[in-house]
Amino acid sequence: MIKLRFLLPLLVAVLLGGCVSAPQPVPKGYTGPVAKIADTSAPVSDTKIYFFELEGIDGRGVLSSSSATTQTNHGRGFYMEPVLEARSVPAGGPLKLKLGAYTHVAAPILAFGGKMYSVSGEVEVTLEADKTYRVKGVLSKEYCAVWLEDEAGQIVSTKIEKGQKP
Repeated sequence: MIKLRFLLPLLVAVLLGGCVSAPQPVPKGYTGPVAKIADTSAPVSDTKIYFFELEGIDGRGVLSSSSATTQTNHGRGFYMEPVLEARSVPAGGPLKLKLGAYTHVAAPILAFGGKMYSVSGEVEVTLEADKTYRVKGVLSKEYCAVWLEDEAGQIVSTKIEKGQKP
């Protein structure tokens, strides 16, 4: 029989482990100029969404929109409301950004229906202070790509691509 004095610390550790959050995109103590990077999405159906998102900066992970959506919609069955993340990041550069594009479904069982696409990788960019950038992309059976655009819709990173453009 497990004694209470061993079970209690284990229970506390498990409960507090759920409170851990992703690292912040701007390092602690940073006081320099910042830019903003916003994730985007494209609805496919009531239960499926394509996410185009920032996943990391210079090797540090950040909270992505697909993760935030999963956390927010947990326990809602086939109902899904997207949560789009936008975060301040150090301006200047060069910065290594990890970008990803993913099919996200309301319930894991829906993934068995197929048509789940993804692509991810790193790009190097120099960002201008006080500007907003958006992660954009395309997902399909033949071709998947993700990239970063500026406020004017101009592509400012290399494209991370998989497959052949139709």
